[in-house]
Amino acid sequence: MYGRLLYSKTERFEKLGVLLVGLLEVSLSDDMTQRLKLSATVRSSYPIEPRSVGKRNKIILSDALQLHPNQELILCIARSWKWYQALSKGKVRSVQELAKQEKTSVETITRNLPFAVLKPDQVEKLLKGQHAPDLSVAQLLKARSLI
Repeated sequence: MYGRLLYSKTERFEKLGVLLVGLLEVSLSDDMTQRLKLSATVRSSYPIEPRSVGKRNKIILSDALQLHPNQELILCIARSWKWYQALSKGKVRSVQELAKQEKTSVETITRNLPFAVLKPDQVEKLLKGQHAPDLSVAQLLKARSLI
């Protein structure tokens, strides 16, 4: 069963691959095959597992640790550290005042505030991208041991 076509980001939008259920088939375009002076088109298949990561769907080719940090997680941790500092140093009097100042909800602040007390080695792993490829903010809130 065919899914959607995946395209490269060139001005011509050449076909890059076809996403099948559980399989990504990729082949070089005819133009690229000619440029590389290959006698035949190169084709390859990869087993995949589409997963929901936060609010996005992501195609993950392997369960190996990420090599690229998850920017959403890093931003969340940075915000919670900023909020923790503002509260603990008396820059704001309450979570409500902080929420108004940050233009966010009290619920968002109280939900994410526990990230401010992650262990330094956990923060370092997140900054280096040494976490599961589908790690999300929601998963990390439920179990900090995931990093």
